[in-house]
Amino acid sequence: MALLGRGLLGVWHDVEFSKNEDLTDFHDWYTREHFRERLRVRGFMRGRRYEAVSGEPYYAALYETESIKTLASATYHKRLDNPTPWSTRNLARFKNTNRTSFEVKYSAGFGLGSDLVVIWLSPKNEIKKPLKDWLSYTTLPDVLVQPGIVGAHFCTADPLVTRVDSTESDIRAIPDQIADWIVMIEGHNQQVLEQALNYRLSSEEFGRQGISSPSTTFHRLIHCATSDDHSNFTGPVLICDTQTLRHLTPPYEVRGKIQVDGKNGGEIGFGINQNNRPQASVNIFNGARAQCA
Repeated sequence: MALLGRGLLGVWHDVEFSKNEDLTDFHDWYTREHFRERLRVRGFMRGRRYEAVSGEPYYAALYETESIKTLASATYHKRLDNPTPWSTRNLARFKNTNRTSFEVKYSAGFGLGSDLVVIWLSPKNEIKKPLKDWLSYTTLPDVLVQPGIVGAHFCTADPLVTRVDSTESDIRAIPDQIADWIVMIEGHNQQVLEQALNYRLSSEEFGRQGISSPSTTFHRLIHCATSDDHSNFTGPVLICDTQTLRHLTPPYEVRGKIQVDGKNGGEIGFGINQNNRPQASVNIFNGARAQCA
């Protein structure tokens, strides 16, 4: 589908880990904390995570924002300067990172594709205008009507917005790379994406437009969430007695059943999140009513 806003933050990276538990911790951090944290920033609309099928780096995260100004906001910068302990641990695992703030120039489609291809472009100044017109007015609309294609997007980087000296960037140690232009095509699978590239976005076609040997990365979707999605987990879900509760280490959540006229009317949960703050949730089933004091 069309990207939800006119701004896009793209983060591509590898992960360095010494044991499988590190990789599990990395994925849990993204799912249980980092995505939710970013999507609570005003102007962040949707986040997606991908892993590479071919090309590199291996992991990618895309955040769709209302505009590129969202990525220059004081609220977002404050978040970058205040990473949680869990973020600090996992950001130190990032390697070969490319972090770029983009302005969306063209975006169209319907729904999300399970597969995505990113085409990396670095055009010379003299061909930027004709290349932009070729992509936006001719090529991407043609690609979008091909079988199995569900989305086509073209974005250009803003280096001034991208370059942010922050606590998070310091944790990654090596300065992040910055992209120039990207074209992204979404589809049902890698095969239809390859067909679309051969149809209108081949290396030969780009060569005729003045771009030599553009690189591509094929991705598979891992996870997608929007700012409207509600998460009702804070950590491992446990059923335990008070003696066990004294020895739990955050984050955790304890759940119990709500009985209504002898029937299961829902669940109630409480716990401590990754920031050592209390959190509670109530899920009501089958129209039962809950009253909290």
